[in-house]
Amino acid sequence: PQPKEGYFIEYKNGEWVQKPKPRKYSARGVGLNPSPTLNFVGPTCTITIAEDNPIVTLSVTKSFGSSAANGGIGLNIALGFKKVGESDAVSPTSFMGSVGINGHRVARGTRIPMTLSSSYQTEFKAGEQYIVGMVAYSLTNSGSWNDNGDGIMFAEVSY
Repeated sequence: PQPKEGYFIEYKNGEWVQKPKPRKYSARGVGLNPSPTLNFVGPTCTITIAEDNPIVTLSVTKSFGSSAANGGIGLNIALGFKKVGESDAVSPTSFMGSVGINGHRVARGTRIPMTLSSSYQTEFKAGEQYIVGMVAYSLTNSGSWNDNGDGIMFAEVSY
């Protein structure tokens, strides 16, 4: 009864259940250089949550490189999120159990694309919005990761 426009119905445990249609997002861009502070480093998307506890699937590819004398050293990357409306001083959070690459290093003049993809069962609540994307920090100063390229990301929110 009372179906909502854009919702799917699914037969589950002997009854019909309404589920919001999965929402898909995409973005591309350069983003910030990695620094000693965890931050978004590639394109991001703002996702809107229609029902509690959705599954968020992310796939992000971003190129990292360095023209510094010793190259880029000590890069840690993961997938992360930040609730819209939190203070700008609050860093993004890595998804628990996030796929990640720790201690990445490149030689001077090298740029390497990195791709992270994963799905997460979240505790996000209906009506909330989140910024999602690739997050990173460098174990050295931000100058060692100074030749970064474009990135592209895809996100899906399903229920």
